Amino acid sequence: MEMNKSPIYKGLRLLLIFVCVCVSIIIAWRVSTELHHRGLVKITVQTIPNDSLLSLDGKTVNAGAIYLKPGTHTLKAARQYFDTVTEQVNTKNTSPSEVIYLLPIPSSPSAIGWLDQHPDIQLQREAQGGLASEILQNQINKQVPFIKQLPLVYGDGQGGIVNISPGVPLHPGGPPAVYVTAATPAIRQDVLTYMRSRGYDPADMDIVFYGQSNPLDTSGD
Repeated sequence: MEMNKSPIYKGLRLLLIFVCVCVSIIIAWRVSTELHHRGLVKITVQTIPNDSLLSLDGKTVNAGAIYLKPGTHTLKAARQYFDTVTEQVNTKNTSPSEVIYLLPIPSSPSAIGWLDQHPDIQLQREAQGGLASEILQNQINKQVPFIKQLPLVYGDGQGGIVNISPGVPLHPGGPPAVYVTAATPAIRQDVLTYMRSRGYDPADMDIVFYGQSNPLDTSGD
């Protein structure tokens, strides 16, 4: 009984109650957050400069973790003196660990002057720009590995030239299409045979034969 009345016991009891309350609040907050984000897709967005105004589907949002409904969304980053940059985000193509960087475009003398005065920001922009380019190229190489072999230009054995080059995607947001110039149906078939001999399946690519029928297109048969 004496122990129950001691200041130390009372202090420990209050501390235990405080800890239990804090743990309960944290658990309740986490459960509430998970329920609120259920069915949503997490992305992380940063802007450089970091004081740029970020919007999602026309509504201003804070940079950092953003939770989206499945589908395609529009991100924009704007800043005084800079041109607004826009990026379409499809949740099917995002990863929770990926960070999307938006870099407003310094198209005015004032913007360029501001970056000259903030070389650390410019270095961040250059680093992220190079990284974004590398990531995009890696994605293209995974989607269409044959692209790594292009362009290819060689004689067709009949006095003409075969040209195989990457070009404009046939679908918005898709990988570059493969554009082919070949004079005759037989040579066009040879191009497809060449692709297969290198381990690539032409059916997995968007192939355009300039001004000619595609040997893979059987819709007219």
